[in-house]
This record gives sequence, C-alpha cells and structure tokens, in this order.
Amino acid sequence: MSQAASPSAAAARLKEQEDFRRLKRQIDTYARQKGIQSKVQTVIAQRGLVIRLLTDRVLFDSGLADLKPAATPVLSKVAQILREEGQHQVMVEGHTDPIPIAGSVFPTNWELSTARASRVVRFMIASGVPSRRLSAAGYAYLHPIASNSTAAGRSRNRRVEIVLLRSGQGTQGGNTP
Repeated sequence: MSQAASPSAAAARLKEQEDFRRLKRQIDTYARQKGIQSKVQTVIAQRGLVIRLLTDRVLFDSGLADLKPAATPVLSKVAQILREEGQHQVMVEGHTDPIPIAGSVFPTNWELSTARASRVVRFMIASGVPSRRLSAAGYAYLHPIASNSTAAGRSRNRRVEIVLLRSGQGTQGGNTP
C-alpha cells in the first residue's frame, strides 16, 4: 500500500511546487507592471509560497495598523489570486523592526505586528477569501530578513507576509468547523 501512495504523494508535491511557481509568476508580473517590485516580493520556501509586502509607504503608516489607500490594489490582487487558488491554508504574518513604538495606540511591536496581520486577514475576508483558510500571527521584530543596523534594513523588516502553506501544514486547531 505504501508503495502505491509514494508515487502519488511525490506527484502531488510536484504539482504543488508547479502551482506555487505559477502563482509566484502572476504576483511578480503584477508587481512589475505596477512598478512596485521593490515592495512586493515572492519566495517559494520550505513552508510554502511567501508573498512579502513591505509595509512602509504601501500598507501602513508608522506605528499604525490602518490600511493606507495605496494598499487596496495590491491586497485586492492577492485576494483575487487566493480566491482563484482556493486550496491552501493561508497564514498572514506581521513583522516589525526592533525600534520601540512611541506615541502609538499599540504598547509594543507585538501588538502592532499582530494587529497588522489581523487587519490584512479582515481585508482578505471582505474580499471573498474564506475565513476558514486564514489565520494571523504577529512576530514583532523576531524574524528579520535584513540587518536592523541600517534604516534600509529596518524598512525591509517592517512587512506583512502572506504564506500559502504547503499541504499538510494547515493552521487550524481542534475539531471546530
């Protein structure tokens, strides 16, 4: 029995990888056409397809979790792709830089990163992505992708990542429908 399952499991992994490549190409083409390729990046990683949205001047103002008008077109495009794809669980992750927040409604970067991820999830739900596919997490400054020793590095670390999780890496807990 396991011999029969192995080729089909391998075929499913190959199909998933090709699906991720196709989705990556769609998003990369959109970003290029809109001139925002420096703000929207995609990576196929071990955990799945990562859509990285740098938050500065695109999604949020500093210290806030209210979506800027400039966020609507790019998030609408991502929501369209998620609706059409319709299969994978989606984790939305908020990230900040390590600079303490001053004068914000959020006491720390933990609350800010979580609020930003939740705000993007709410946008996705309002755009027709089924809520059962979505989850949110905030990581504050703990997962940098660039050095925090420069302003440019800190800017890259302020981001929201929308991750289409590989099959078998769902985020739902318990048996609640």
